Amino acid sequence: MLAAMHPSQMYAISQLRMAADQAQARHDRMVSDAQYVPRRQGLLERVRRAGAPLPAAAPVAAPPKPAS
Repeated sequence: MLAAMHPSQMYAISQLRMAADQAQARHDRMVSDAQYVPRRQGLLERVRRAGAPLPAAAPVAAPPKPAS
């Protein structure tokens, strides 16, 4: 099948494979560098973060100036 493909198609497929391999390598490094957290401690931390109040949003527009 590869012999019947155009060289530009083969190049595009190799680029996609390389990108997927790099993404998998990044993920593997991130997982291996992560510190071990006991399950109970991790779950309690998630619950605490979920229950924390959200910070107030900044105003989008400045308040209107009074008419003079």
